[in-house]
Amino acid sequence: MKCAGCGAELAADEEFCRECGAPRAEAPAVAGEAQRLDTQPPPAPVSTVPQPEAPPTRKTSRRKWVAIGCIGLLAAACVVAGLSGIWLVYLLSKSQGLPTSLPGGPSTEPTSVARPTATWLPSPPTPTWQAAPPTMVPTQVLEPAIVLPYCSALEQSPVYVGEERPVVVYWGWVATTPDYVQDFLDTATIRVLLDGEEVKPHTQSEVEYHIEDEGYVVSWSADVGTLTPGSHRLEYHVTWSRQIFDGWYSFGPGGEYEEEHEFCELIVE
Repeated sequence: MKCAGCGAELAADEEFCRECGAPRAEAPAVAGEAQRLDTQPPPAPVSTVPQPEAPPTRKTSRRKWVAIGCIGLLAAACVVAGLSGIWLVYLLSKSQGLPTSLPGGPSTEPTSVARPTATWLPSPPTPTWQAAPPTMVPTQVLEPAIVLPYCSALEQSPVYVGEERPVVVYWGWVATTPDYVQDFLDTATIRVLLDGEEVKPHTQSEVEYHIEDEGYVVSWSADVGTLTPGSHRLEYHVTWSRQIFDGWYSFGPGGEYEEEHEFCELIVE
Protein backbone atom coordinates (compact mmCIF):
# COMPACT_ATOMS: atom_id res chain seq x y z
CA MET A 1 0.00 0.00 0.00
CA LYS A 2 1.22 3.44 -0.83
CA CYS A 3 1.11 6.58 1.26
CA ALA A 4 -1.60 8.93 0.21
CA GLY A 5 0.61 11.96 0.95
CA CYS A 6 3.87 11.16 -0.76
CA GLY A 7 3.31 7.85 -2.50
CA ALA A 8 5.86 5.92 -0.48
CA GLU A 9 5.31 2.21 0.13
CA LEU A 10 3.75 1.49 3.50
CA ALA A 11 4.14 -1.74 5.45
CA ALA A 12 1.04 -3.53 6.51
CA ASP A 13 1.51 -2.65 10.18
CA GLU A 14 2.49 0.98 9.72
CA GLU A 15 -0.02 3.58 10.86
CA PHE A 16 1.99 6.55 9.61
CA CYS A 17 4.24 7.14 6.64
CA ARG A 18 7.94 7.03 7.34
CA GLU A 19 8.61 9.70 4.68
CA CYS A 20 6.02 12.35 5.21
CA GLY A 21 4.33 11.37 8.44
CA ALA A 22 0.87 11.26 6.92
CA PRO A 23 -1.65 8.86 8.60
CA ARG A 24 -2.48 5.60 6.95
CA ALA A 25 -5.64 6.14 4.91
CA GLU A 26 -8.29 3.70 3.90
CA ALA A 27 -8.24 2.41 0.38
CA PRO A 28 -11.18 4.44 -0.92
CA ALA A 29 -9.75 7.52 0.56
CA VAL A 30 -6.49 6.68 -1.05
CA ALA A 31 -8.15 6.17 -4.36
CA GLY A 32 -10.03 9.45 -4.06
CA GLU A 33 -6.95 11.21 -3.03
CA ALA A 34 -5.02 9.82 -5.95
CA GLN A 35 -7.79 10.87 -8.25
CA ARG A 36 -7.75 14.36 -6.73
CA LEU A 37 -4.06 14.59 -7.16
CA ASP A 38 -4.32 13.50 -10.74
CA THR A 39 -6.91 16.14 -11.48
CA GLN A 40 -4.98 19.05 -9.87
CA PRO A 41 -2.70 21.03 -12.08
CA PRO A 42 1.02 20.71 -11.49
CA PRO A 43 2.50 23.22 -9.11
CA ALA A 44 3.90 26.36 -10.63
CA PRO A 45 7.66 26.43 -11.00
CA VAL A 46 9.53 28.26 -8.31
CA SER A 47 10.79 31.58 -9.64
CA THR A 48 14.46 32.42 -9.11
CA VAL A 49 13.99 36.16 -9.61
CA PRO A 50 15.17 37.93 -6.50
CA GLN A 51 12.44 39.57 -4.56
CA PRO A 52 12.86 43.23 -3.44
CA GLU A 53 14.22 43.68 0.03
CA ALA A 54 11.98 44.83 2.74
CA PRO A 55 12.12 48.56 3.50
CA PRO A 56 14.62 49.43 6.22
CA THR A 57 13.36 49.62 9.70
CA ARG A 58 13.34 52.89 11.67
CA LYS A 59 16.50 51.91 13.58
CA THR A 60 18.53 51.23 10.40
CA SER A 61 17.43 54.51 8.85
CA ARG A 62 18.53 56.45 11.97
CA ARG A 63 22.02 54.91 11.88
CA LYS A 64 22.33 55.90 8.21
CA TRP A 65 21.47 59.54 8.92
CA VAL A 66 23.94 59.62 11.86
CA ALA A 67 26.75 58.43 9.56
CA ILE A 68 25.82 61.00 6.92
CA GLY A 69 25.89 63.76 9.59
CA CYS A 70 29.40 62.73 10.78
CA ILE A 71 30.72 62.79 7.22
CA GLY A 72 29.26 66.26 6.74
CA LEU A 73 30.85 67.59 9.93
CA LEU A 74 34.23 66.14 8.91
CA ALA A 75 34.03 67.82 5.51
CA ALA A 76 33.09 71.16 7.11
CA ALA A 77 36.08 70.89 9.51
CA CYS A 78 38.42 70.25 6.57
CA VAL A 79 37.08 73.32 4.77
CA VAL A 80 37.54 75.52 7.88
CA ALA A 81 41.10 74.23 8.39
CA GLY A 82 41.96 74.93 4.75
CA LEU A 83 40.64 78.49 4.95
CA SER A 84 42.55 79.08 8.21
CA GLY A 85 45.79 77.86 6.61
CA ILE A 86 45.30 80.15 3.62
CA TRP A 87 44.67 83.14 5.91
CA LEU A 88 47.80 82.34 8.00
CA VAL A 89 49.96 82.19 4.86
CA TYR A 90 48.48 85.53 3.81
CA LEU A 91 49.39 87.19 7.14
CA LEU A 92 52.95 85.78 7.11
CA SER A 93 53.50 86.93 3.53
CA LYS A 94 52.28 90.43 4.39
CA SER A 95 54.58 90.70 7.46
CA GLN A 96 57.66 89.64 5.44
CA GLY A 97 56.99 91.88 2.47
CA LEU A 98 56.09 88.99 0.17
CA PRO A 99 53.19 89.08 -2.34
CA THR A 100 49.95 89.11 -0.37
CA SER A 101 47.49 87.82 -3.00
CA LEU A 102 45.44 84.87 -1.88
CA PRO A 103 45.35 81.68 -3.98
CA GLY A 104 42.81 82.02 -6.76
CA GLY A 105 42.68 85.83 -6.53
CA PRO A 106 44.43 88.56 -8.50
CA SER A 107 47.95 89.39 -7.34
CA THR A 108 48.61 92.92 -6.09
CA GLU A 109 52.38 92.58 -6.46
CA PRO A 110 54.35 92.61 -9.72
CA THR A 111 55.44 89.21 -10.89
CA SER A 112 59.06 90.33 -11.19
CA VAL A 113 60.97 93.29 -9.73
CA ALA A 114 63.96 94.63 -11.63
CA ARG A 115 67.03 94.81 -9.37
CA PRO A 116 69.23 97.89 -9.66
CA THR A 117 72.57 97.31 -11.26
CA ALA A 118 75.31 97.31 -8.62
CA THR A 119 77.84 100.08 -9.00
CA TRP A 120 81.23 98.68 -7.97
CA LEU A 121 83.81 101.12 -6.74
CA PRO A 122 87.31 100.65 -8.11
CA SER A 123 89.56 98.72 -5.79
CA PRO A 124 92.15 100.77 -3.90
CA PRO A 125 95.62 100.80 -5.38
CA THR A 126 97.98 98.16 -4.16
CA PRO A 127 100.30 99.71 -1.58
CA THR A 128 103.91 99.87 -2.54
CA TRP A 129 105.99 98.55 0.29
CA GLN A 130 109.25 100.27 0.91
CA ALA A 131 112.19 98.87 2.69
CA ALA A 132 112.38 99.92 6.31
CA PRO A 133 115.19 102.29 7.14
CA PRO A 134 118.18 100.72 8.78
CA THR A 135 117.83 100.33 12.49
CA MET A 136 119.71 103.00 14.32
CA VAL A 137 121.76 101.81 17.20
CA PRO A 138 120.82 104.05 20.13
CA THR A 139 123.65 106.00 21.57
CA GLN A 140 124.39 104.97 25.09
CA VAL A 141 123.33 107.71 27.47
CA LEU A 142 125.53 108.08 30.50
CA GLU A 143 124.08 109.16 33.80
CA PRO A 144 125.46 112.53 34.97
CA ALA A 145 127.98 112.72 37.76
CA ILE A 146 126.62 114.63 40.78
CA VAL A 147 129.37 116.81 42.26
CA LEU A 148 129.12 118.94 45.44
CA PRO A 149 131.04 122.27 45.26
CA TYR A 150 131.98 121.88 48.97
CA CYS A 151 133.21 118.26 48.75
CA SER A 152 136.46 119.24 50.53
CA ALA A 153 134.48 119.86 53.75
CA LEU A 154 133.19 116.30 53.45
CA GLU A 155 136.72 115.00 52.80
CA GLN A 156 135.70 113.76 49.31
CA SER A 157 138.07 115.85 47.22
CA PRO A 158 139.22 115.15 44.54
CA VAL A 159 136.32 113.72 42.53
CA TYR A 160 137.06 111.73 39.35
CA VAL A 161 134.72 111.84 36.34
CA GLY A 162 134.89 110.06 32.98
CA GLU A 163 135.72 112.13 29.92
CA GLU A 164 132.32 111.67 28.20
CA ARG A 165 130.21 111.79 31.34
CA PRO A 166 128.15 114.97 31.93
CA VAL A 167 128.50 116.81 35.23
CA VAL A 168 125.73 118.26 37.40
CA VAL A 169 126.75 120.57 40.25
CA TYR A 170 124.49 120.20 43.29
CA TRP A 171 124.32 122.19 46.56
CA GLY A 172 121.78 122.86 49.33
CA TRP A 173 121.00 123.86 52.92
CA VAL A 174 119.52 121.82 55.77
CA ALA A 175 117.89 122.98 59.05
CA THR A 176 115.79 121.44 61.76
CA THR A 177 112.63 123.45 60.92
CA PRO A 178 111.12 124.96 57.77
CA ASP A 179 111.35 128.43 59.40
CA TYR A 180 115.10 128.09 59.79
CA VAL A 181 115.34 127.15 56.11
CA GLN A 182 113.31 130.22 55.21
CA ASP A 183 115.71 132.41 57.27
CA PHE A 184 118.57 131.08 55.18
CA LEU A 185 116.72 131.89 51.92
CA ASP A 186 115.98 135.43 53.17
CA THR A 187 119.53 136.33 54.29
CA ALA A 188 122.05 134.17 52.38
CA THR A 189 124.00 135.06 49.26
CA ILE A 190 125.39 131.99 47.47
CA ARG A 191 128.04 131.98 44.74
CA VAL A 192 129.22 128.81 42.95
CA LEU A 193 132.21 129.08 40.61
CA LEU A 194 133.61 126.61 38.09
CA ASP A 195 137.13 127.45 37.08
CA GLY A 196 136.48 131.03 38.21
CA GLU A 197 133.18 131.49 36.34
CA GLU A 198 129.91 131.71 38.21
CA VAL A 199 127.47 128.82 37.79
CA LYS A 200 123.81 129.76 37.80
CA PRO A 201 121.37 127.18 39.16
CA HIS A 202 118.92 125.66 36.70
CA THR A 203 116.49 124.28 39.30
CA GLN A 204 115.50 124.94 42.91
CA SER A 205 113.59 122.41 44.99
CA GLU A 206 110.77 122.90 47.44
CA VAL A 207 111.47 122.79 51.16
CA GLU A 208 111.06 119.12 52.06
CA TYR A 209 111.96 116.88 54.97
CA HIS A 210 114.74 114.36 54.26
CA ILE A 211 115.13 111.45 56.62
CA GLU A 212 118.78 110.85 55.67
CA ASP A 213 119.67 114.49 56.47
CA GLU A 214 117.48 114.53 59.60
CA GLY A 215 116.01 117.89 58.66
CA TYR A 216 114.29 120.11 56.12
CA VAL A 217 116.24 120.69 52.93
CA VAL A 218 116.25 123.16 50.04
CA SER A 219 118.58 122.43 47.10
CA TRP A 220 119.82 123.75 43.74
CA SER A 221 121.39 122.11 40.69
CA ALA A 222 123.20 123.24 37.54
CA ASP A 223 124.00 121.11 34.48
CA VAL A 224 127.48 122.05 33.26
CA GLY A 225 127.69 119.31 30.61
CA THR A 226 130.86 117.37 29.76
CA LEU A 227 134.18 118.90 30.76
CA THR A 228 137.51 118.71 29.03
CA PRO A 229 139.97 116.19 30.41
CA GLY A 230 142.08 117.54 33.23
CA SER A 231 141.62 119.20 36.61
CA HIS A 232 138.73 121.59 37.33
CA ARG A 233 138.01 123.60 40.47
CA LEU A 234 134.59 124.22 42.00
CA GLU A 235 134.22 126.92 44.68
CA TYR A 236 131.35 127.58 47.13
CA HIS A 237 130.94 130.96 48.88
CA VAL A 238 128.08 131.93 51.27
CA THR A 239 127.54 135.15 53.26
CA TRP A 240 124.56 136.33 55.37
CA SER A 241 123.05 139.74 55.89
CA ARG A 242 122.23 138.88 59.52
CA GLN A 243 122.73 136.06 61.95
CA ILE A 244 120.59 132.95 61.55
CA PHE A 245 120.31 129.57 63.23
CA ASP A 246 119.90 126.16 61.58
CA GLY A 247 119.03 124.25 64.77
CA TRP A 248 122.65 123.19 65.36
CA TYR A 249 124.88 126.21 64.67
CA SER A 250 124.61 129.94 64.15
CA PHE A 251 125.68 131.67 60.93
CA GLY A 252 126.24 135.21 59.76
CA PRO A 253 127.60 138.29 61.54
CA GLY A 254 128.47 137.42 65.15
CA GLY A 255 127.62 133.74 64.66
CA GLU A 256 129.83 130.68 64.87
CA TYR A 257 130.29 130.78 61.13
CA GLU A 258 130.17 134.26 59.70
CA GLU A 259 131.04 133.07 56.15
CA GLU A 260 131.57 129.78 54.35
CA HIS A 261 134.33 129.13 51.80
CA GLU A 262 134.65 125.58 50.48
CA PHE A 263 135.89 123.99 47.27
CA CYS A 264 135.99 120.70 45.33
CA GLU A 265 138.66 119.47 42.92
CA LEU A 266 137.20 117.76 39.85
CA ILE A 267 139.41 115.62 37.65
CA VAL A 268 138.13 114.53 34.24
CA GLU A 269 139.99 111.64 32.63
